[in-house]
Amino acid sequence: MVVVQNERTLTKILTLLKLEMPNNHYVPKFLTSPWKKKGESLWHFDFRTEQFSDKFSLETLFAKNNLWPSNLESYLNSESENLSGDARKKLTEKLLQPNSKEYQSLFLLVLLQASRSSYYKGLSKDLEEIVNYDDAKLNQLVSAASVNHGLFGISLPPNCRLFFPETGIFPFPVLGSHGYTWIFLLPYDRDFCLCLAPHSLNLVEVFTQVNFEHLVYWSVGTSAFCDRIIIPPELYENKSNPSVLANALKEVRAYVDSQVSAINQLNEIVTKLKSLF
Repeated sequence: MVVVQNERTLTKILTLLKLEMPNNHYVPKFLTSPWKKKGESLWHFDFRTEQFSDKFSLETLFAKNNLWPSNLESYLNSESENLSGDARKKLTEKLLQPNSKEYQSLFLLVLLQASRSSYYKGLSKDLEEIVNYDDAKLNQLVSAASVNHGLFGISLPPNCRLFFPETGIFPFPVLGSHGYTWIFLLPYDRDFCLCLAPHSLNLVEVFTQVNFEHLVYWSVGTSAFCDRIIIPPELYENKSNPSVLANALKEVRAYVDSQVSAINQLNEIVTKLKSLF
């Protein structure tokens, strides 16, 4: 057995070992890249420590060494390549409708992001099965999900910019004919998000109830699943006095958590009442 006595040598060895381990992103880098200001690191807030940090890059934030097998990493990277920068501009800047292939890729992006987050949190290992899916099986997966859900985009006005949650996806409540229903949104740009909503909801109902400022509030995520959020560059002016922004974020998170609890309780009551008739 070799005993390393020199602290500098030990540090070099540990660094080399870390570099040899794959850095797996449970949120793809291309999703978080719009939140990066040129020449600066990502600025994020950690609700656990109640501290801001700009010590992470696109390579290191929302990533973990050796999180999943190498064949899964290769597969996920290849799927991400199907979503080109041109496709993003088409949706977020020109507000054009995606073609059928782009729509399928976007739908799959949302489904895979949900699985990535579940994998990272240790809630499910189903993501490992995806490496066995060929194009036909992926088409079936999207088709099956499309039976009950639809995907559409929401563009925000110039005065609203989304945070990017560690989960990649955040919930938002919409009041339907049978109580509150959750829709799920994935920030695709700072002012544009993809929305997965059940067909039971009328899109007119959704757009009528989507208050853009509330959408920004909900993008901080919930305490149950999201520890960190990326701050949009439009708020970098707060770096000189971050305590004001930190307090605001904590207040918004408390509001979101309380709303989740109240809505879930209300839905339980509605379900019990229905069972009586």
